[in-house]
Amino acid sequence: MGGIVSSSNGGSNGNGNGRGGDRSKRRQTVWKKQETMADIKQRFIDDGSLPADVSDEYVELRQILSEPVCQRYLGDFAKKQYSQEAFFGWIDIQEYRSIPTPDYRRSKLTHIYKKYIKADAILNLGSIDEEDRALVLDLVEKARLDKTALRTDTLDKIQHKIFMDMFKSTFIPFKSSGHYTAMKTEMSDIFNKVTMEDFDLFEKIGEGGFAKVIRVRKKSTGKYYALKVQRKKDLVEMYLDDPKRLETEKAVFASCHHPFIVDLDYSLQTDTCALLVLGLANAGNLQDIINEAKDHRVGMDRVIFYSAELVLGLSHLHDLKMMYRDLKPSNVLLCEDGHIQLADMGGVADCGGSVLSKGEHDPRLMKDRKGKGRRRSIMGTHGYMAPEMVKLLGQKRYERVGYTEVIDYWSLGITIFKLLSGKRPFDKKRYEKIVEETGSQQNKDKRKVNKEYEMLRQEIVYPEYFSANAKSVIAGLLEVDEEKRLGAQGTDDIKKHPFFAYVDWDKLVQKHVIPPFVPAPKMYPTRPIFNNFDDMLTTLTKQRRANGQDDVNWNEQIDQRDASLFETWDFISPHTLKVEMGIAGEMEAHDTNFKVQQVMGTHSPIEKRSSLLSRILPGATPKEGNSPNPSNAKLMSSPKDMHRKI
Repeated sequence: MGGIVSSSNGGSNGNGNGRGGDRSKRRQTVWKKQETMADIKQRFIDDGSLPADVSDEYVELRQILSEPVCQRYLGDFAKKQYSQEAFFGWIDIQEYRSIPTPDYRRSKLTHIYKKYIKADAILNLGSIDEEDRALVLDLVEKARLDKTALRTDTLDKIQHKIFMDMFKSTFIPFKSSGHYTAMKTEMSDIFNKVTMEDFDLFEKIGEGGFAKVIRVRKKSTGKYYALKVQRKKDLVEMYLDDPKRLETEKAVFASCHHPFIVDLDYSLQTDTCALLVLGLANAGNLQDIINEAKDHRVGMDRVIFYSAELVLGLSHLHDLKMMYRDLKPSNVLLCEDGHIQLADMGGVADCGGSVLSKGEHDPRLMKDRKGKGRRRSIMGTHGYMAPEMVKLLGQKRYERVGYTEVIDYWSLGITIFKLLSGKRPFDKKRYEKIVEETGSQQNKDKRKVNKEYEMLRQEIVYPEYFSANAKSVIAGLLEVDEEKRLGAQGTDDIKKHPFFAYVDWDKLVQKHVIPPFVPAPKMYPTRPIFNNFDDMLTTLTKQRRANGQDDVNWNEQIDQRDASLFETWDFISPHTLKVEMGIAGEMEAHDTNFKVQQVMGTHSPIEKRSSLLSRILPGATPKEGNSPNPSNAKLMSSPKDMHRKI
């Protein structure tokens, strides 16, 4: 392999706008560098992914497994050898090892057991004996009771066995094949440079503050993304008091690879703009769903489904010691496959974690008597703010007690109520009066604010069509006392609420369920609208002028000192490399039958699985309206009349 390894975060990109070609050649995002064999061997010994007896050939196979391009060649060969089970099993376990949060890790373990380890697994591994099978089953059972019992190295012994199986059955014949020769040839001259010239530019799909969002298409793959365009000058001015926060949104997106959080695929830059290339969720947001629903009321089965996915997304953030702080329907995107994703990470703050760099040593972070991190800055949207956030409006910073991630559950309660009824639960005039009085410092006493909120809460009028469990979960989430609020003791309390009684959380986090509603695919132009990035900015600026909006100079330069703040901006997600250059597509294809099996049951008739196939994949036949899907008996392990019982 010649010591080639990947590094998904390189130097700065070129600007790709026709004015800085020399700079583009000089500054590339390079994702390979040279290491000695000793360096590589030590790295794999340290991470525990190799068996104890480490030979150079083992190291070469392990290195191939770490390279997306090499994975593709090895995976193709394994398919031809009918030995792909070990290859896919090793990749899935490696993903398990990289999961930082206990909830998601537990679900991944269950997925691996059912897919590879169980006696009747669809990709049963021959190298796993009965003792290993019993060991993994025991881990699955223990994890159901205590998710924190699982460590990232829990499956190392199993992974080592799979590795040895793959080495003998796949790698040895692979080395004498044409696949190996072709791989070596391709790897001898490969790097990845991403600039705006790599994308086709389409219509504007969003705008807010100082950012524009454009639909783009990667030329090399044909995949569509959402491009968030921000002026560097605006970012610098916004975070003038704390420049390190400039990369907050990028850092959160990059660290939160999760099914229900929007993915960051690339971040790149021009001389004047900072750019985020995000996963495209182009079926609108939950506020759009409310607006389009009959009487602005979303069906109960859909509300349960969306709320459950929100719980999982928020839980992932909280496990990473971060709080979202601005949950509302318009910040939750609907994807073409019917699932949802949290978007807009600009308001996220840490509460003792390491993602946003300072962790427990952050001077902005307070600790309460239980050792929980508390923030004191004001963030969020009126109408969705928890009482402990609203009361900060009338306090000077040194007076503030702050808040924890439990504020997100208050916002979740408001969101559930609005999804079901089309409106927020509190009387608007009474609520605005409390906020106004608090903000003018006429009402900054904590007990008085809480009393006002408790009176508001008692005055909530629940529509008659709300079920008892819906009322109960909303009341629990809208508990004024943050220490008694549903979720204050952990997300498991929310998951156990009867409102979510029929949700199979492990299947849901793997998206091995049928959404109750799949939107009709939207038709978009396939011919690019703009010639290049510079043309796009010029055209959009003219449109603003024509509409009487403030003019923005997108070519305004920043000085050298401010430019240094963007030295670490460039990023390529390792998951994106896996998709674009590796075997992610193959893994998804092999996972499809397993998804069908999970939804329909192990011994379901083949014809039922075939008819279900198109509904599991994106672009499936849409389910219009708010009525429950008749197949929802398999949606979340619920009875057909789930919507009436919950």
